[in-house]
This record gives sequence, C-alpha cells and structure tokens, in this order.
Amino acid sequence: MRRIRIPGLLAIISLDHPLDIRAAADDARYDRPRAGRGPLLNRMIARRFERTLRTPSEPLPSARLRDDEVRVATNKALAKRFNDDPAAVLSSLEAEIEAAARYVAGIDEAEPAHLAQNLFGRLFVADFKATNETVAAAQKTAKSLTSANPLRGLVDRLTGQLNSARATLSAALGNDPSAVHAVSVAAANLAATLKAQRALFRSHGPSLNADAALTATIHAPKRVARQTDRLVEAPIGTLKAGTLILLETGDANAKGFDRRVAFLSEAWSACPASGTVIAITKAIWTRAGTPSETVPAPEPEPVSTEGKAHEEA
Repeated sequence: MRRIRIPGLLAIISLDHPLDIRAAADDARYDRPRAGRGPLLNRMIARRFERTLRTPSEPLPSARLRDDEVRVATNKALAKRFNDDPAAVLSSLEAEIEAAARYVAGIDEAEPAHLAQNLFGRLFVADFKATNETVAAAQKTAKSLTSANPLRGLVDRLTGQLNSARATLSAALGNDPSAVHAVSVAAANLAATLKAQRALFRSHGPSLNADAALTATIHAPKRVARQTDRLVEAPIGTLKAGTLILLETGDANAKGFDRRVAFLSEAWSACPASGTVIAITKAIWTRAGTPSETVPAPEPEPVSTEGKAHEEA
C-alpha cells in the first residue's frame, strides 16, 4: 500500500496486494470517481476518467456508478449473452481465433492490437475490422487512463486527441458503449496477453496445457479507480471524502492469476464477459499447438506507428 497526500491538493491510496484489492473492490463505501469530489488534483484525475470512459454521447458501463440502473441492466444482459452458450461464442470467432493462434505459434506476423480488436469487436459488430485508426484511437484512450500525470486531462483537452479517439471508436462500433469499452480497454489487455503467449510458446511450445498457459500469460487492467464520497474509517486507514483508491490490478495479477483480482469477479463491477475472455484465451493457446490450414487468416492491415501511445510511468 502506498499513500500520497498533499493537503488541499492530492489524496491517493494505491493498493497492490490481492487481498486489499478484493476487499476494496466490493466495499460499498467506494464507488467510481466523480469530478466534484476531493482536493484539486483528485478532481482533475476523476474528471479525466469520466471524459475518457465514454462515447461522444454517453458514459461507458465502466464509468457508471455502482447503483446506476443502466450499468446494472447492461452488465446483466451481457453476462447472459456471453455465458448462456460459450461454445456458440467461440464458434462465431473461428477465423479470429485461428489468426491469433497462428501469431502465438510464430507462423504469422501480425499486430496483436489488431488481432485483439478483431476478437472483441466482432463479439458486438459482425463485420467489424480493426484498422490503424481504431488501434491508434484505443492507444490514445489507454494513454489517458494509465497516465500518472494529473494534468493528462488538460493535455487531452488542448490537443483534442481524446475526442477524436472517442469519435473514431464509436463510429466503428455503432455507438455501442459496451463495444467501445471492449475494443478500447479490454482489447489492450488481450493484446498484451497474446504477446506473452507468443513468448511462452517460443520457449515451451505446446507442452503446457491451456490452463497453465492462461495462468502464466493473462493480463489484467493496469489499474481500477475508486473514490470515497464521505469520511471513511477503513482497514487501510482513515480516508477523507474524495480520496482516490487506485487498485493496481495489473501488478497484483502479475504475482499470480486470480479471477477475483484480474476480473474483480466477486465485486459489483465484475467483468460480465470474464468467462468468455478466458475461453477465448485458452482456445487460442490450444489452437496454436495445432493450427488449421483450412481456415484462412484475415489479411492484416499495414501497421502504422503514427500516434502510437506509450504507457507513462
């Protein structure tokens, strides 16, 4: 646990122990950040989250509050859609799983970000195709979310890049907030997982089973933000109203895969598609050991490095 406090300016607690993360994730006293709470820099950071996690017209489900009726209904519908018939979901992604497996096996060269966007985008839009523009837009979104610089939001507003990224992704996905989240936020984690799978396959080949490969390679979101709206006496200390609680899920997951950390599976904000994500990841690894020659891999779009975002410290 790390605490940063500058009276009147900043109040943050960062948690990277799995038990602390799990407890904080389901604590009813913590909710998603809101711009009007806490000291100045907290408000700026919270405003950045709000402005990043949205389409041009509405918030993403991942930005809505715990008791928000739209969030609750959306997550319930997605969980039913993805969990009722997982085999059908995998079947609908046959070509995309094959393309990813060939990348993991080292047979084809491809850009993992494109592969990941195609996998998740086509869960929502049957003819979605990742492009250099959608990949660059997702990278701009990730840069805004993961930056430790509280002034990042000001930079985003001055450059207009974040507005452009939102518009690009929203237009490509029929203005579906859940689809935008999947392609911009979740796909970044899957791309990192594919890179890790490729490295693991290079060193171990198909000798590892899919469960072991999953544990060794799956990436979680870098961090999840929560905020208090009142004075809280908690095991992690006394938290003033507006304190930001940063759940460092990426670091915690790197120490050992746990669905309760990587997907916050026991919390109110649990990923409704976690089972599908795990099934896709395992299917890719299994297929990498026996890639098909009958399913053509989609032609990758030439990769542009223009506008590529890099994670900031």
